[in-house]
Amino acid sequence: DSTMIIPKLELTEEFVLSQVNDVKYFYDDMLTICVMTTLSGFKIVGESNCFSREKYSKELGMKYSRADATKKLFEHCAFYLLTINSN
Repeated sequence: DSTMIIPKLELTEEFVLSQVNDVKYFYDDMLTICVMTTLSGFKIVGESNCFSREKYSKELGMKYSRADATKKLFEHCAFYLLTINSN
């Protein structure tokens, strides 16, 4: 029998973050873009845009753009895991 059995996986923060291979940041004025590359080479883009020059902080831009990318990565992983675990 050539049927492949895929083990059930749990969607934990540890699992999702373990899929990140590289993180890069790009800046354009008050816009910060975070690009996460997964182990498989898939890219997830998160962004943070500040509305006030006085409140802009590169560190906060990095923090919020990474949080946005992480949320999107979690959603992609959730979709994938729900798909393979339903079989």
